[in-house]
Amino acid sequence: MEIANCTFFCHFILLLGVIQFKPSLSCGSRNGYGGKGPRKPLMLTQSIPDTSEFSQQASGPAKGKISRNSPEFEKLEPCYNNGIIFRDEEGTGADRLMSKRCKEKLTTLAGLVKGEWPSVKLVVTEAWDEQDQHSPNSLHYEGRAVDLRLSDRDKTKIGLLGRLAVEAGFDWVLYESRSHIHASVREDGFSDKPWDGCFSSDSTVKLENGVDLQVRNLKVGDFVQVMTQQGKTGFSEVVMFADYKPNIPQALHVLIETEKPAKHITLTPSHLIFTSNSSGTQLHSKHAGSVLPGDFLLVSADDGLVPSQVKRVSLVKRTGMVAPVTMEGNVIVDGVVSSCYAMISDHEIAHMVFGPLRLVHSYAPSLWNTGGFHVQQGMHWYPELLMTINKAFGLVKLS
Repeated sequence: MEIANCTFFCHFILLLGVIQFKPSLSCGSRNGYGGKGPRKPLMLTQSIPDTSEFSQQASGPAKGKISRNSPEFEKLEPCYNNGIIFRDEEGTGADRLMSKRCKEKLTTLAGLVKGEWPSVKLVVTEAWDEQDQHSPNSLHYEGRAVDLRLSDRDKTKIGLLGRLAVEAGFDWVLYESRSHIHASVREDGFSDKPWDGCFSSDSTVKLENGVDLQVRNLKVGDFVQVMTQQGKTGFSEVVMFADYKPNIPQALHVLIETEKPAKHITLTPSHLIFTSNSSGTQLHSKHAGSVLPGDFLLVSADDGLVPSQVKRVSLVKRTGMVAPVTMEGNVIVDGVVSSCYAMISDHEIAHMVFGPLRLVHSYAPSLWNTGGFHVQQGMHWYPELLMTINKAFGLVKLS
């Protein structure tokens, strides 16, 4: 059977998977943004996302102070937007200096403020700090954080200002006090693309014959080590690649290191990984970018799969982005149990979306082959599909 348009075919059968579980969802969206309506102000001390500012899900770890004599200082950019008032109480122009990403988000926020309150301006009370006025590791020292208020000093508007900062794209927003909002961003160069859910090319998997193989060398049809439905190690066939770009240089990954057994895994922030309780009896999926020290991952050991506590999480640059998808829906990479999916915040939902594809692979191999699934390449239509699902059902949560 010839498939004239593989993309249309893929959209069709995957959307069937969505329809299978749509009735079980509640009327509201899963990510809390079920439709347009009045903006909801932040509550005092509320942060978005609800995690540490230094987590990968938010603005990421501090990289170190930037001084006027350091090479990184040249990367800071002054902001001269006429819609913004810079307090600059130091008289050095420091409050106009910030990272490129911070400047972009701040400029967007100034436009939102003008649209909400035409006669009010956004005020920056603190940006880059060169005088050690903040706590250790503050992102102000890197020009990645700003403290904000409004020119009319109306404290009743601060909660809504926080919501506008979220809409402007700041990576972490905190309603820090009744008089100001604190907002920060990831480092410059962080990818805003919705799909980057992969492993680095040098990540390894174990084949059914016992050989350890880098994921860049995997092929459709290989059987790799996975976690079975019974919670034990087993092997499952690689049926496709959600993405296959093995040679992309300097791709941003999260490096997660565990204690005992000592394991490490590198994967992109939006890729799903499993965390567990300390006994390993309860598993939850979460984006790699939201994993924190103290969490437990499920890792392989001589006596099977055991929980191992995360001791360190950091951002690193690695070569390649490869995302094999197995029939089981998970894969053990570098000894750590990980989901095959990304973007969608729930592994079970993602696995159900791929259900029709697994059926085609199992019961109609000729259709599978003529549809192009056997080709070792990324499914470049996948991001578009997930965005379609997001708009239709509110199922996709971008990291």
